[in-house]
Amino acid sequence: MTLNPWLTLLGGLVGLLVLMAFFLFRQVRISGSLRQTVGRLEEELRAARTELETSLATNREQQQFLDMLNSAEITTRLQKPRLILHPDQAPDIPEKYRYVSRMIADGMSREEISRILAVSPVEVDQLITLAGISASAGAGMAEERVKNRRQPVEE
Repeated sequence: MTLNPWLTLLGGLVGLLVLMAFFLFRQVRISGSLRQTVGRLEEELRAARTELETSLATNREQQQFLDMLNSAEITTRLQKPRLILHPDQAPDIPEKYRYVSRMIADGMSREEISRILAVSPVEVDQLITLAGISASAGAGMAEERVKNRRQPVEE
């Protein structure tokens, strides 16, 4: 039995085609696996980026809070009453408060004070309240000055 050389050639070509199809299928399977791996790595990278951005935002917020806290502490120190920082100075009670306090001490009613100062009775009530606060603050500061004079000066 003699084989036709064309059949041999055709069989070789079919074998070669089958071998090429096998390698092509294997290559597609490998590239699909690589695509899955690349997709998984991209997803992990996105998650890491999100976590990093969240961490940076949190750090920025914490730094802003610390900056604001520091600023508030400085502002608070700057806004301390002068009498606490300089206890040797006398309190400076506004003139209107002294007038109102004197008129009250003389027994005048709020209507009389209102007429004399040319202000409303409501404003007189406010002035009476503020005069009382100023007087008690002044007395408290005077006591504080006396106490500070008795204590040794801290450096």
